[in-house]
Amino acid sequence: MTEERERFRKENALWRDDHAQWLDELSVWLHQTNRLVAILHLMERTLPDHSARLDQHIAGIDKHEQLITRYECGLDERCLESCDRHVSMVEQRAAHTELGQQHAKMKRQHLSFRKRYQQDMQEFRRLTSQLIKELELLD
Repeated sequence: MTEERERFRKENALWRDDHAQWLDELSVWLHQTNRLVAILHLMERTLPDHSARLDQHIAGIDKHEQLITRYECGLDERCLESCDRHVSMVEQRAAHTELGQQHAKMKRQHLSFRKRYQQDMQEFRRLTSQLIKELELLD
């Protein structure tokens, strides 16, 4: 019986070793998974913010385009005085000055957006690269 009990103890020790190894592996896997989830969360958070800014910028450009179109109608020599968009030369000068200022503002906004867009894409590429590196480290 002693021999059998010793065999049981050795087998139990092996089971404990297996169990310890499993826990070590689980700890590594959990850490890796948490890192992947964190990166994915950052990526997931980056895109909606970027999309919202893009939609806002598109709306601003569309509004500016409408102003230009409305202004151009008044510049057309065929625009009759009876047309609701017809304006006097004094009004035309004021509208031209105002549109020029709005255009300069839109241009600054676009340049700022371009810079932000490039930064957003650089950050997204960085996160994507980080995600790929993390995946390559997996067994």
